[in-house]
Amino acid sequence: MVRVYLEDWEWDCCGDPFQVGDTVTLQVREPRDALRGMLGGALGSSLELTESHHEVDPDDVASRPLTGRVCAIAGIAIDHTEHLEPILPPPSPLAPEPVDPASSSGLGWFAHAPDARSPRLNEPAYTIVATPVDGTGRTVPVSRVPATARYGEPAADAGAPPAEPIVGYVVDLEPAGFSASA
Repeated sequence: MVRVYLEDWEWDCCGDPFQVGDTVTLQVREPRDALRGMLGGALGSSLELTESHHEVDPDDVASRPLTGRVCAIAGIAIDHTEHLEPILPPPSPLAPEPVDPASSSGLGWFAHAPDARSPRLNEPAYTIVATPVDGTGRTVPVSRVPATARYGEPAADAGAPPAEPIVGYVVDLEPAGFSASA
């Protein structure tokens, strides 16, 4: 049996859904220490491989295919801290220039900046930054990967959504040609 970690975001966008009993081929590599630390404890140390069908970092090591039968699937949830960070507009070397409303759409825009009459102009914009808390990984029951229906897929095909937001999956895989009774 081999335990493989899968990122939720990768399976939300692409890859054929699968469930326990299916035979799958995953592109795997060794997990990073940061992933093990984020999950923590027995869960983090139980990971043998991680799957990725996207190269996300220049230093990603090459992956190799692993085919096997899915024996178990669990979603992974982790705790996060959240804080607000202001979104600052990019600096512009150009001074705003008014656009003639008669020759524009009349939406009140300047050529390089929002109209000064906009009530939102003086309101700061923020983004929420969520930072994972190391060592807080836990499993959440799911019926398949991905756990939720994708755009255009009947929701009934995915089953019930997870009880809490998930960041990934652990999949126990029996590699092809391997028998636990041997």
